[in-house]
Amino acid sequence: MKNLVFVFIVAFAFCTTAMASEIAISSQANWWGQAAADAEMQEIADNVTGADVQIFPQSEQDALAAWVEDHTGDGTPDLLILCGFFPGSIYPVGNRQPDGSIAELFLDDGNCIINTGDYMFYVSSTNNDVSGLHNMMDITVDMWDDDTAVVVTAEGQEFTPTLVDFASDRPFHLDQLTGDWEVELILAGNAAETRADPVIVINTVTGGRLGIFYQTSGQDGDPRGEVISEWINNWFLVFVGGGGNPYARKASPTDGAQVDATWISLGWTAGDFAASHDVYFGDNFDDVNDGTGDAFQGNQGLNSVYFVAGFQGYAFPDGLVNGDTYYWRIDEVNDANAASPWKGKVWSFWIPSKNAYDPVPGDGGKFIDAENPVLTWTPGFGSVLHTVYFGDDYDTVATATEGGQQQSLTTFSPGPLELEKTYFWRVDEFDELQDTHTGKVWSFTTAKIGGGIRGDYYHWNDPTFVGGGGNPGPGQAFTSFVLTREDPQIDFGWGDGSPDPSMNVDLFSARWTGEVEA
Repeated sequence: MKNLVFVFIVAFAFCTTAMASEIAISSQANWWGQAAADAEMQEIADNVTGADVQIFPQSEQDALAAWVEDHTGDGTPDLLILCGFFPGSIYPVGNRQPDGSIAELFLDDGNCIINTGDYMFYVSSTNNDVSGLHNMMDITVDMWDDDTAVVVTAEGQEFTPTLVDFASDRPFHLDQLTGDWEVELILAGNAAETRADPVIVINTVTGGRLGIFYQTSGQDGDPRGEVISEWINNWFLVFVGGGGNPYARKASPTDGAQVDATWISLGWTAGDFAASHDVYFGDNFDDVNDGTGDAFQGNQGLNSVYFVAGFQGYAFPDGLVNGDTYYWRIDEVNDANAASPWKGKVWSFWIPSKNAYDPVPGDGGKFIDAENPVLTWTPGFGSVLHTVYFGDDYDTVATATEGGQQQSLTTFSPGPLELEKTYFWRVDEFDELQDTHTGKVWSFTTAKIGGGIRGDYYHWNDPTFVGGGGNPGPGQAFTSFVLTREDPQIDFGWGDGSPDPSMNVDLFSARWTGEVEA
């Protein structure tokens, strides 16, 4: 019990003063130096008052994504600052998720994203190009124009006194704003009011805001940190983020976390107006979300920002169950406020099963390599040894009690297999308590005989299209047939070479014909 008392003391120690909006900074830079970005972003963290500021370097992109998700739907406008690089953890690189990304949901929830550095949303590990901004705003708007002179406005002088006239390389094109987007704040702009930097634009329907500060290349000396800090302190927290956040937040463990224990001590940060907390906890999402069944665990005082389950004398006294997911919700209560209670988000955590899980190939997988397959799995909670049963007969694998291969590794190589055949396998886990946990029977089917797709290759010698660099245009045929072959897959990177030594390395074409089974 002494250990439990210590956990509770730690929870009290981290119960901080309530704040309004919160700020996250992704410090990975593009178009300006990383050392300068680190220094300027730290200046923001040091100078901003009245809001919690967290800096996430390149190595912590997953943690940044968790912050963005946790601050989506929390009832207050929060702020995300980018340094010219759009992290793939919140917007899959190369525009692979143009709609519904973590970043877009954050923006559409009425939060704010600002960028200092290269073209907003353009750069990631695989560039999004201009489509990044188009997708996030759902309109076509640009940020080109090198060395555009911008002059500090009256509002710029008021809210950002350090800002001076400068030349922007990527100003916002205000004359292209359409739909629900309009200008909210111009700190510096051109005389025609068609270009601006810094500037804030707002979606009048969602309340989401975008802003840019110093879209400049090679100018590490720009006072980005000081100007952005002034804007946050003098404008954002005054006119946008000063209303307070009534909702419980900062769940610990984080939403969706894996917990390697059969008990839990949950923690959270209290809402800004809370006088007490209604706690809901259980293994059924609907009960916790709707407040039905046995989910309601009682009302706790303002400073009781923790909840224990899985011990005698607490909820689920017999312990939490391996393999189960648990859900919890905190509603903030203040009887003196007519808006109370404020229903919280449903958070979850899960406890790994004692059985092996997450097989690779996936259960029921098809077209698996027959020549040298490697089977892997995630070991069960507390397991120390694994016994693998493998064969082409379901009943034999399912009922086997002897003859398996016992090993410490979580990989198994059965050797070459027959083509177009279904195999079955099972992994039993032996734990540190010397208990055996019989696994589920999984299956996969090897690739078919003759798998592949027919490739027809041609020399491309149409004199009207030499140097065109693309496929033949309308009415132009492939010319000079060279060879036909079976390609296992269409996944080539010929570079300066060609598909075959007999082919022209500069101008060739191919077309593939076949059937694909999904």
